[in-house]
Amino acid sequence: MAQKLEFIFDFSSPYGYLGATVTDQITAEFPELEVVWRPYLMGAAMKQTGIPALVEIPIKSRYVARDMSRSAERLGVPLTMPGNFPFKSVAVCRAFYAIEAEVGQPGAQAFARAAYSACFGRGRKISQTEVLAESAAAAGSPAWAQDAATLEPRLQDQNLKDHLRALTDGLIARGCWGSPHFIVDEAEMFWGNDKRWELRAFLAGE
Repeated sequence: MAQKLEFIFDFSSPYGYLGATVTDQITAEFPELEVVWRPYLMGAAMKQTGIPALVEIPIKSRYVARDMSRSAERLGVPLTMPGNFPFKSVAVCRAFYAIEAEVGQPGAQAFARAAYSACFGRGRKISQTEVLAESAAAAGSPAWAQDAATLEPRLQDQNLKDHLRALTDGLIARGCWGSPHFIVDEAEMFWGNDKRWELRAFLAGE
């Protein structure tokens, strides 16, 4: 039986947003499983590998728009694209790891859910510090993260920047290039929400 599941995603990815719902479903189905959320900068992976973003390819972007809508309907979650999509996810990733450093994975995951809900659930711009602070407040994150005036200096901390860069490079080295990836026991990788049935079967040892 599998012991650990890593959910690898980019906050700017609508499929990552849907993957968060899949991850929560799997967490409920496999309560003994250790589940770790790991946001990273998918743009860095695309730059290193030369893989273009789906929105940059017209024939794919038209399909993806409908595909995301269908997937959201099937998963029972709202999907509203923010006006600044596609956007850079550096600030929200740093906020996640700053919160994780203080309160651990459960608190960071709660923040990630709130941020994703604000972004792709309600169309808010989570590249803005004010929206990140609101998400932190909704998730019960530390008091400093709930105020844009105190959160902003944290996001400029060099150690935090270095941590995100190193983590991103490490995930790319492990083979991550999109969002979402699911990695079981640090070895078996599944990419995309459409692999959730195979992922479940693998977790169950089938």
